[in-house]
Amino acid sequence: MARTPRSYEAKQGRRWRLGYRDEHGVERTRGGFLRQNHALAWYRKLEQARSEGRLRDFLDEDAGLSAEHTETLHDFMVDWFRLDAGPELATATAISYLHVYNKHVRPLAGHRPLEQFELPGPVTQVLGQMAAAGVGQATRDHARKVLSSAFGWGVEMGRMRANGARSVRRNRRRSRRLSAGEARPAGHHEGAARRKAWAISPEAFASLHRGALDRRTPGRPLWMPTRDAIAVSILYGLGLRPQELSGATFRQVSRGRFRVAQVLTKGNGASGSAKPVGRIIAAAKTAEGVRTMAMRAWLHEELREWRACLVGVGLPAGDDDFIIPGAAPDGHYTLEQQHNFIRDIKACGRVAAQHDPDVAFLKKVTPYSLRRGHISLRVLAGEDIKRIADECGTSTAMIHRHYLHELDMRHELPEDFSFDGAVQAAGRALRHLRAA
Repeated sequence: MARTPRSYEAKQGRRWRLGYRDEHGVERTRGGFLRQNHALAWYRKLEQARSEGRLRDFLDEDAGLSAEHTETLHDFMVDWFRLDAGPELATATAISYLHVYNKHVRPLAGHRPLEQFELPGPVTQVLGQMAAAGVGQATRDHARKVLSSAFGWGVEMGRMRANGARSVRRNRRRSRRLSAGEARPAGHHEGAARRKAWAISPEAFASLHRGALDRRTPGRPLWMPTRDAIAVSILYGLGLRPQELSGATFRQVSRGRFRVAQVLTKGNGASGSAKPVGRIIAAAKTAEGVRTMAMRAWLHEELREWRACLVGVGLPAGDDDFIIPGAAPDGHYTLEQQHNFIRDIKACGRVAAQHDPDVAFLKKVTPYSLRRGHISLRVLAGEDIKRIADECGTSTAMIHRHYLHELDMRHELPEDFSFDGAVQAAGRALRHLRAA
């Protein structure tokens, strides 16, 4: 026998649940009603609150939440873009950060309270939601970097107690974090070596340059040590990024100026191939896309000799040819060569350390250490920080954050101390030492 449906009033165990989205697009489920007329009365109050523009306050109050405004992630990110990222970052970088946040992070987490992101769990959850939505690994790493930069500023400003994105592990095949049992504090000598390798001095640059020239191995063409040496000189003399050096052509060089017009970056391979390839793109670290810097006289002379060397071994050395020749069909470095560049620089450091134990820290040096050394030495020489930032394609905030500790050493230097003078003096001292 079929059961006769009872009226709602007899179903005392059931409750009405009504879901709504507030003006920020947040889905909310509020209310618990034992009678249909209770729901209708609540619905009328809801419509009145919506018409008066206080829908969010009404829903929070009905749910028993505090009426005090809770700062959301979006509120915080707007302030960060307005107060820190916009004025201080390079234009292209700020636009890239804004695009990644607005497209991928804001729809997922913009409404969440900021204080949740003081722990790594919510950050990991957002990155997992991006992965589930089909967002690639590179974009997820970029989003993590955006959040980490913003939260770092929030900690500095006292708006956050911790940076929850900082401890989130990047999904790299070779990355490995030590467990608490394996971790150990770095010793004094190890810490000093890391600091020296982080931004090498003119004397260390001269030793590394000489180590590159001395790195001769059986079966290796004789012009390759000269290639490593010119790469060391350009990175240190101009403060380029490694990918900017890989994309540089002789047309960008003149006696007085060097123009950063293009860089080497990752691109998609042939159709059906998932393996990325290197491709040259226009530089975009400034609003104009191209930046210029002063060419050092000693570096221009070394580049002239290097170009003659390329012609001598039958390699292309025209205006549109790359300063560092590569194996790609267009003549530039391949990604495999760029990845091996770090290995080559460290090998040059090991050769230098064999000749001089005082520069043993060069075993830890990387191509980027040469750029850091360039910026540190110019700061130490008292050059205008805005000019350094413009020429190196970075921001004054980044220089203030990482390089101004060099100013503590200014009182130990002569009044006529300069970047070029320090580099040339280190080269002369090394030559005299080797001759002796």
